[in-house]
Amino acid sequence: ARLLPVLAKQELAGGFEIRAVDSGSTDKTCAMLASAGASLVQIPHEQFRHGATRNLAAREARGEILVFLSQDATPRDGTFLSALASAFDDATIAGAYARILPHADDDPLTARTVLSAPEARDAAGPATFNDVASAIRASVFREIPFPDVSFGEDVGWAARALKAGWKIRFEPRAVVLHSHRYSPGRAYQRYK
Repeated sequence: ARLLPVLAKQELAGGFEIRAVDSGSTDKTCAMLASAGASLVQIPHEQFRHGATRNLAAREARGEILVFLSQDATPRDGTFLSALASAFDDATIAGAYARILPHADDDPLTARTVLSAPEARDAAGPATFNDVASAIRASVFREIPFPDVSFGEDVGWAARALKAGWKIRFEPRAVVLHSHRYSPGRAYQRYK
């Protein structure tokens, strides 16, 4: 409900398509995606895997740049897609990822967690990549899809792309709002 209206306001020369994979939603998600003109693939919840599901979404995409955006990441403004796509003006770039900031109403612990991540301020190193809000050159993706691992498919992809001689860019002008509200105990378990 938050993401689709912001996507509809994106300013991108040539336009864009929306492809989504739904893994068993029981709310109005599928109807909202259909109303937005999205191409939708539905899979059973137990078949969802971060890398494999993103690969499924990208498989039939027609664009030269594939943008991966989690359903709970909201572009801050209408320039998100164009800013992220601008990274590919450099022919050596395989992937780019966006700046991730907390929502204005996030509690202090949640905001601190988001702001302490490399994606909030700058790239931490050459292998940093976060597919919460990212883009990959389609020709590279056909050769190097996301690995089918239980966690860290984005970092695994980045390592493979760098090993193949490509570069990755942090694009701070492309900004999304994204956070998870965890209790202190749950935050400890997640990051442990």
